[in-house]
Amino acid sequence: MARLYSRFTHAVGPNDVCDSLRLHSGPLSARRGATPPRRNSLSYANRHRDPSLAEALFLRRVEHRKSPDPAFAGGSAG
Repeated sequence: MARLYSRFTHAVGPNDVCDSLRLHSGPLSARRGATPPRRNSLSYANRHRDPSLAEALFLRRVEHRKSPDPAFAGGSAG
């Protein structure tokens, strides 16, 4: 949920996400008892997460974006 929230709100970083979700903890708890993430949890996850998944996802998104517009990301326009 934190990733989705950060995507929609254009959050600057994990601390921004944690702080703003904490401000909205009331509505969060109404949703299946959800709680905002803690700063330390996100920091720990980012330190120990395998970056290859994020890299593969990023490269896939770039390739998808290139298909309708070859000039995107330095490709030739044709």
